Amino acid sequence: MERFNALTPGQPGTEAAGIDLEHELTRGFAARCIRRKAREVVRCAGFSPSDRQDIEQELTLVLLRRLGQFNHRVAHYNAFVTTVVERYVATILEHRAAHMRTHQRDGGSLNVLVDDGDGCQIELSATIPSTQHALRTGCHPRSALEQSDLQRDVRDVMATLTPRARHVVLGLVDMILYCDAVPRKDAAGNITIDRVMRTKPHPTYEAGDRTGRLPEILPLDYDAFVKAFTSAAPNSVPGVAADRSKPVSTSNGKGQKV
Repeated sequence: MERFNALTPGQPGTEAAGIDLEHELTRGFAARCIRRKAREVVRCAGFSPSDRQDIEQELTLVLLRRLGQFNHRVAHYNAFVTTVVERYVATILEHRAAHMRTHQRDGGSLNVLVDDGDGCQIELSATIPSTQHALRTGCHPRSALEQSDLQRDVRDVMATLTPRARHVVLGLVDMILYCDAVPRKDAAGNITIDRVMRTKPHPTYEAGDRTGRLPEILPLDYDAFVKAFTSAAPNSVPGVAADRSKPVSTSNGKGQKV
């Protein structure tokens, strides 16, 4: 905690509110908020995924400097963090947009001829990899870390929803797979545990398959899932089973058949 004390003169205010700064800036709400906003920034024009770590560090330092202004009697901590981070993100985007508009930037045409390295002349546009368009439009594939962060964010948001809002969200989901452990006896009479995925609604857990392609239980194995999903019966039409297997929620947040 010494490193946070040195950077944050207003830490007594956070201590009075019962906030663990080390947890918040590594695994808590503040860390998740900063990572989420950094992901959004690098998808904007003028940024790239390589800027993400620098943006996260910058947002963390800004939040540390602002924590001295936090008063838990006036505002909720999460709202304070969100406001500080979003305002600074807006400042970053404004500065980058102003830099891109400045007349001092070097300009040029993508149609100019350049050397391709093999002694031939090609247009500059031909040297730009196809991945650049995806990076600039936010369509580039997520890394494993980004996917993990997204799953954690979705889980945290779902946990805060009211039963009515949760019912609406579940109605928009195409597939929910419930992972389970099922005991069984092998040929020798010993108890073994099978790891499976359940695909149909049940009163005690949330699951559903709007496509209607999956059997009720699958082995917890990606190859088995792909095989089952792609080898649906020829006369099966995706969505036919939607009415009976659509993920829904009861008033207590549990799934049920409809």
